[in-house]
Amino acid sequence: MSKEERFGIAFKILFLGESNVGKNCIVNRFANNIFDYNKYTISGAYKINKNMLIKDINKLINFEIWITPGQKKYRIMHRVLYNNTNAFILVYDITNYSSFDEIKKYWMKEIKLRAPQNSRILLILILFLILVIIIVGNKNDIQINEKVSEFEVKEFSNQNNAIFHLTSAANGNGINELFEKIGKCCINKYKLNI
Repeated sequence: MSKEERFGIAFKILFLGESNVGKNCIVNRFANNIFDYNKYTISGAYKINKNMLIKDINKLINFEIWITPGQKKYRIMHRVLYNNTNAFILVYDITNYSSFDEIKKYWMKEIKLRAPQNSRILLILILFLILVIIIVGNKNDIQINEKVSEFEVKEFSNQNNAIFHLTSAANGNGINELFEKIGKCCINKYKLNI
């Protein structure tokens, strides 16, 4: 049995997005199967580790999940976490258009600019193509108040080599599927045929 089979494959995942979009709620639903609407990341990023067996490919994934605060005053702090990140999860609230607008105007540009730690343009472009970026529309349980068109998000995702996914941390819909998707995308993008 190889080391990877015994201990799984480890991926560093970074959750980014504005305040009150549900980054904490998504991760807590996944890691602890709880929903706490009042839990916020208020001062600094923190990490949760969680293992998941992806049954259809028979791989154990160890997710090192970093959750960041959404307030603008903490944005520069996020840059330290970009190093060695395997997947960037950009979360927006489907009932708040400005949270998606910030993904378009700030977060995607920030990842493109900062994620690869090398100044050579060609290398940056190549590395960006292998980054795993998933744009997550959260609060899908309250679609009646939806302010962001799925069509617009899918179009933006396609233009930026990203994947689109919907979740509801409140009722758990799409949460495990999100992390399965993250694991499979990381395995495929980083060509881990183990």
